[in-house]
Amino acid sequence: MNEHMTADQVRQMLHISKRKCAWMLQNGLLPCENTGKKTRQYHIRREDVIAYQSRSTEVPTLLPRIFSSAKPRRPRIPASDFCERLSKEWSDISDVLTERDVVCLLGYHPYTVFRWISSGHLRATTAHGATLIAKLWLIDFCMGYGFRIVRKSRVHRELEMRLSCEL
Repeated sequence: MNEHMTADQVRQMLHISKRKCAWMLQNGLLPCENTGKKTRQYHIRREDVIAYQSRSTEVPTLLPRIFSSAKPRRPRIPASDFCERLSKEWSDISDVLTERDVVCLLGYHPYTVFRWISSGHLRATTAHGATLIAKLWLIDFCMGYGFRIVRKSRVHRELEMRLSCEL
């Protein structure tokens, strides 16, 4: 049996990604011989891999978060603080808003705001042929569904950053 393994064989044996395997080899977590070649650069002894595997099951190694697929999340502002800060931020605007006002405040396309209203995410009422949104309803929307929007507009991201920086 061959006493040396390639990085790809190590990766398959340990069930890790190529990036994580390369990082472990470059930073000395797994002893190896660097040949300097572009392909099959590392020669790793099978005994070292088996020793690492037994060590890692006994005492798990904490690796940096660079191997996590999840994005680091900003701490969420407590609802009471968020409501208070957003009310203060929007203190100079009217208590009743139109769809156009919401578009300007959050920076989304008018059709997006229309979809939120149609789907019930953003509460609104109709009076004299105009769709009206109470400022408190918009704040509730931002506290709930607004946090879950994945692709936020630039204006919305900046608003959240301003409010979270005041922590």
